[in-house]
Amino acid sequence: MTTPMPETVLSSFFAAASREFDVAVQHEGLVERHLRFGDRTVKLRFAGAGLACTLLGALAQRCDDGNGDVHATIAMWEAASCGGRAAPLPWR
Repeated sequence: MTTPMPETVLSSFFAAASREFDVAVQHEGLVERHLRFGDRTVKLRFAGAGLACTLLGALAQRCDDGNGDVHATIAMWEAASCGGRAAPLPWR
């Protein structure tokens, strides 16, 4: 069984990832879409239209108007759009 990672390590990682996403959005622009899975809505936030187009093609049937509660939010960006480096994953 693996030992749980300290909350401070995870908090630091996700704060760094959030800053990377913000930088990527400054360079590439923000695209947001909502997907519906049953009675749940997931908000996807993309840094750049190219990445959104590439990934949303397979999920087009799940696109939703975004009205209602969001149950999860996922931010996506490419390392090249934030300087070519990504924060190291603490669980590796």
